[in-house]
Amino acid sequence: MTDDVDDQSGGDALSRLRAELAQTFGREGVPEAMRRVLLQMLGEIDETRYQFERGQREWRDAFDAVRDPVFLHDRDYRIVRANKAYAQRAGTDIREIVGKLYWQVFPKREGPLGQCRHLLGENGDVQHEEVILDSGEVFLSRGFAIRDERGCYVSSVHIMEDITERRQAEERLRTSEADLAEAQRIAHLGNWSLDLISSELTWSDEIYRIFEIDPRQFGASYEAFLNAIHPDDREWVNNAYTESVKHHVPYGIMHRLLMQDGRVKHVREVCETLYDEHGRALRSLGTVQDVTGQYLAEQALNRSNRALKAISACNSALIHATDERELLDKMCRVIIHEGAYRFAWIGFVENTDGEKRVRPVAHAGFEEGYLQSLRVTVDDSEHGRGPAGSAVRTGKPQVMNDMLADPDFAPWREAAAERGFRSVLALPLKNATGEVCAVLSIYAAEPGVFDTEALELMQELADDLAFGIIALRTRKERDHYLQEHQKSDARFKEVLVDTIRAIALTLEKRDPYTAGHQNKVAQLSVAIGRELGLDEDRLEGLRLGAMIHDIGKIYVPAEILNRPGRLSHAEFEIIKSHTEVGYDIIKDVKFPWPVADMVVQHHERLDGSGYPRGLRGDEIILEARILAVADVVEAISAHRPYRPAMGLDKALLEIEVHRGAFYDAAVTDACLRLIREKGFVFET
Repeated sequence: MTDDVDDQSGGDALSRLRAELAQTFGREGVPEAMRRVLLQMLGEIDETRYQFERGQREWRDAFDAVRDPVFLHDRDYRIVRANKAYAQRAGTDIREIVGKLYWQVFPKREGPLGQCRHLLGENGDVQHEEVILDSGEVFLSRGFAIRDERGCYVSSVHIMEDITERRQAEERLRTSEADLAEAQRIAHLGNWSLDLISSELTWSDEIYRIFEIDPRQFGASYEAFLNAIHPDDREWVNNAYTESVKHHVPYGIMHRLLMQDGRVKHVREVCETLYDEHGRALRSLGTVQDVTGQYLAEQALNRSNRALKAISACNSALIHATDERELLDKMCRVIIHEGAYRFAWIGFVENTDGEKRVRPVAHAGFEEGYLQSLRVTVDDSEHGRGPAGSAVRTGKPQVMNDMLADPDFAPWREAAAERGFRSVLALPLKNATGEVCAVLSIYAAEPGVFDTEALELMQELADDLAFGIIALRTRKERDHYLQEHQKSDARFKEVLVDTIRAIALTLEKRDPYTAGHQNKVAQLSVAIGRELGLDEDRLEGLRLGAMIHDIGKIYVPAEILNRPGRLSHAEFEIIKSHTEVGYDIIKDVKFPWPVADMVVQHHERLDGSGYPRGLRGDEIILEARILAVADVVEAISAHRPYRPAMGLDKALLEIEVHRGAFYDAAVTDACLRLIREKGFVFET
């Protein structure tokens, strides 16, 4: 540490005075009394000098003990004094920096700090200034002006506090708060705090976005919070909060918000209250999350699940139905029980007294005399503009998701309201010629039940029901014909062929891809059979079996059948069941060919790895072995809704690689010859 000018001058003055007194003391002729006085003065000077030097050392030690860099500069900004921390931070010896311009030492700048100009002024006070170094370090400079007894500026002292960590912590805090705010925005999650002593309510920014309210127009009070809640939910929410505070129990509830434009939002609110040691409630803390999208998605999923359950059960009823009236009654019951709908009825279109009407023939659910007073026409009168009449007249599904408010439902409104009906879906049922012959009406107790997805699923159910009616009537006509013309084998086969065609036509309406696949498989199967030398009668049976070999896929919901991507194990098991479902559908039809065996065996493989029964070798009939090869070739080579076509070469490679293991060797060779050598192509 080096003394500054003032320190040196003070010490030198004492030295000069002592030297002069000592010189006077040593002269001859000085009276003894004066010698005693001079000696006393010399002693006092020595003591004063000792105390002065001791104070100087203590001051320097204290100055150097300051951990932050400290320096003094004069009016010309030259360093007068600095502590060790300053020298260390400047990276130089302290003896080399006195007298230098401080901004050339530390902190290095183009000129003095802005605060120095204020300190040099007449009214200079303590100034604060942040200094950011090239290294990224941040120092806070506190400057003080030192003045003499006349108030004139002498020098300035600067304390340089390293606040780098503090600023970094503040930046991390700002970033954390910003991240939290962004996370809340993404999650649609806001928080609030209610001071139960002052009744002050504070909100996060996301709360305002959820409530869609300008903060400047929103009063911070509990009443304002309640006013934003849906009127039908306010009392319930208020009670939930009151009970929570009373019983010291947190709560989590779902409720609605009513937007200014009439929209409704669904939110999940969680709240917990803090108490003092005496059990007095101090503050309530809560979160509000906008879950409208999730809520609506769950509701849509529930509606879809209801429809899917109804479709699955109805398809099972279709498979086992043997009587039309029994089928209609069971379909209505299944829709009510599995779909959890309130009421369902089926009506046939008839001409009564010159008027086209819809006559109810089956129903299930909460009917309570509803159908007795129901009059449905197919004209443009008030009794024809309802959902059932409009479905028949237009041939398109009709939806009323709030039928009590729909003017077209006026003739039946009172009766429907008494039975708790709020929404209705009417689906036209068409015969084999495409004419509407009946209508299926389904009622729900909630409004808005029949959205787009539910409508599509229920349309599939209606198509399946129409197929079932067609199949039963065709079977009935066939049985009647067989009774009347049992000896006419040619005519018998013709009826069977017509039956197959009717079934294939119905399948085509439900799933064009399946129908197109079956037609092409039939072409290739007949060609392979002919290549193997089968006679024409057997080829006819092979063709008919191929045309409906996938009939069991009517049991598989369309969203599974045509879904892109990998199926789950459960979904694949549903698809695999189509072979046995198809067998159940046609096993009682007395074909002169093994059509039912073709249908159930076409996915069996020679090595026993197929399904559904794991048959091996000759346990599989020849027709099914032919179908297996033709089915694989067409499926791999053709386009599907869930993937592009893979090409004929890849299809042929599949059967060639597994020749003799999965696929019959003779059948495989015949197929390869047909395509590679004889130019077989599928007809469109």
